[in-house]
Amino acid sequence: MMNRAINRRDRSGQAIVEFIVGLFGIILLAALVFFLGHVQLLDSDSLVRASADAISSSMGHGISSTFTPLADWDEGGDDKPYTKDDRAIHGNFYRLRSHITSSSAPGGDWSGTRRGDGSSVVYNEIVHVNDGVLSQSTFGFVSSRDSETVPVPPIIQNILGLPGEIVIRNEVWMPQTGGLY
Repeated sequence: MMNRAINRRDRSGQAIVEFIVGLFGIILLAALVFFLGHVQLLDSDSLVRASADAISSSMGHGISSTFTPLADWDEGGDDKPYTKDDRAIHGNFYRLRSHITSSSAPGGDWSGTRRGDGSSVVYNEIVHVNDGVLSQSTFGFVSSRDSETVPVPPIIQNILGLPGEIVIRNEVWMPQTGGLY
């Protein structure tokens, strides 16, 4: 009988501590879910703005955006492909010319891109790339970028060790259609 009385006295107040810890955990989890939802919403809005701008630019006959071909992708700190921390490893047009255009005209014979009368065909971008004429704008791509800065709530900063703000960036590339809907 005496042992039961001692055990009850030792455990008094334990339930209130567990309740407070559990309540704190639930509040933290709710704040984190709310914050991640907010970040996802802002990311989607940023992507929509960039896409709308790129679509608007692609419908016109304006000057194409310049780009540099990509050689590969660095998977970033998480070592997972197709995530936001991936970074492009830029290449150059020499590799594009040596691997693609040389295969398009074996032995340098570009007669397949000429009409019977000797004039060039309308869609001869591969010849322009091979010749090095305006290589960056030959493909007719347009781009648009948008970014948004999201402040991180102090409680999430302190507990999870996040920075004071997160920058969301989106970049969209589209082919220039010249009014084709």
